[in-house]
Amino acid sequence: MVDIQGKIVDLLNAVDGLTAWRNRLPVGFKNDTPTAVVTVQDDTFHQSGATRGVLVQVRIYGGSNSLADVRAAYESVVSALEQITTSEIAITGAMRGQELTPEPETGWVEYMLRFSARVKER
Repeated sequence: MVDIQGKIVDLLNAVDGLTAWRNRLPVGFKNDTPTAVVTVQDDTFHQSGATRGVLVQVRIYGGSNSLADVRAAYESVVSALEQITTSEIAITGAMRGQELTPEPETGWVEYMLRFSARVKER
């Protein structure tokens, strides 16, 4: 089975200055470097079993409390994801981004990006 979450994390870790994680931020995260957290929210095999549909969410932090920093990190993530179409993975439909309200305890601003992808299994 194709590990789409791992492939996206690897792709984002290759972006200069960006760190990507699976599912959640690490303990003790300080928001001192642009960071993306990749979560697979829905993973459904199509009837043939040859492909599956996946809903992916990426939460993006800019490395500071600056809105400009998180926007720059967001643009880097979108640019990287636009290149993901391979023989195994294709983004279907539009990527939908949303600026979230700052975290109440930390003041960190973040963006959330969601998209659907088709994963070819055979």
